[in-house]
Amino acid sequence: MVLRGEMMLGKSIARPGKWGVLAAPVRLGVRLATASVLRTRSTIISESLERGQVLIIVALAGTALMGFLALAVDIGNLYFQRRAAQDAADAAALVGAQDVQGVIPNVTLVTTNAVKDARQYAINNGFKTDSGANNGVWNQEVRVDVPPATGPYAGQPDYIEVRVQRNLNTLFAGVLGVQLKVSARAVARAKHQNFEVATLSLDPGDPSTWVNGSGNVNVVGSTYSRGETQNISGVLHATRKAYSRGGFEGTISADEGLVNNPPDLFDPGWSQCGPIVSGPGVSWNSNGIVEKSTMDPWGYEWINPGTYDWISVSSSYKVKFNPGVYRVTRSQGVTINGGAESAGPVCFVLDDGATFNIQANSGVYLYSGPAYNNIIIWSADDSQNAVKIAGGNDVTLLGTLYVPKGTARLAGSATGTVRGQVVADNIILEGTTGTTVVYDPNNAAETPGPALVE
Repeated sequence: MVLRGEMMLGKSIARPGKWGVLAAPVRLGVRLATASVLRTRSTIISESLERGQVLIIVALAGTALMGFLALAVDIGNLYFQRRAAQDAADAAALVGAQDVQGVIPNVTLVTTNAVKDARQYAINNGFKTDSGANNGVWNQEVRVDVPPATGPYAGQPDYIEVRVQRNLNTLFAGVLGVQLKVSARAVARAKHQNFEVATLSLDPGDPSTWVNGSGNVNVVGSTYSRGETQNISGVLHATRKAYSRGGFEGTISADEGLVNNPPDLFDPGWSQCGPIVSGPGVSWNSNGIVEKSTMDPWGYEWINPGTYDWISVSSSYKVKFNPGVYRVTRSQGVTINGGAESAGPVCFVLDDGATFNIQANSGVYLYSGPAYNNIIIWSADDSQNAVKIAGGNDVTLLGTLYVPKGTARLAGSATGTVRGQVVADNIILEGTTGTTVVYDPNNAAETPGPALVE
């Protein structure tokens, strides 16, 4: 019988051979063990290399992550500081604007006080400067200009410009040698005291205010024209002063004298009256369909506030306007040839293209109130007939007519047409011997307070 042996790791099974019993299991076992050790060492080296690579990647990723984190902090700080700088500039400009005041007939620009107050407020908000009245120069981190030195309001005396700037301490940008800086700029319009004038024409062209009457056209108070005041026919007479930046032409008189080239005034920028009842426009026409109205026992049609295509009152009708805002959107606008009264404060808001026309001979009495800043007509129309007020002895409007883009045409009578104030792009005074406008501070609109314009 031939014996066969098998070799297994860890065991010796003899089998006969040419030279006797073989020790192959031992040699084989050694060879197997050596291969195993080599494989183990290779694995250890490979794992060590992998661990090293991972550590390098982690280190690089951590560095990049820290860089991004620092960059994020820098960007966040930049945004925060930019906002803080703008807030400081805005506040400083508004504070300075309190000191730049103009009043007709005496306009004064309190430049020293405005600059000092603006600088002090910038200091209060953490910016470095002195509290002096250095106008128009940089002092450390702050510059104040009265009037502004840059932008669309440059050179306009009733505005103040404040600029601030500072360097930022950074986490990441500084390592790269980048210096970050924040800066901000603000321009504020000064608060005027009320324009103590009966009429103010805003157009700087010639003529800006003109008279075309058949007798003496009287204004109780002062008149002011940013352009020329021209008398085509008749006589314009003001009970106080007549101001004109473009000069005078024709027969014009004023009890307190004519003033050529006075300090400039600007559009007060009054906001339209509100709130306005929205919804689809309807019409009120006394000759046709009557909407949004009811008739009382005395024959008055009562109209409610709202948005209208137009409002037309014929000579044989009488209407009463409930208190509120009446917005008119179509070219027919508001036409009053009959009687009209307001049962409380009202304001008519006219869209561009919509006109306001009173041709009644009697029985018109409309008034505004503080709820609408005493504005009785606010017009966006830019035509030469944007607002036309003509009538007899009993046509009276109490409030301010504000027509900044168009023309206000006023034909007066013995008792006057407007008691309050008229501010328009152009003003035409027409009529026979009588009073056209009476300046009344109780019915004049309050000029806006200091406001940011940039």
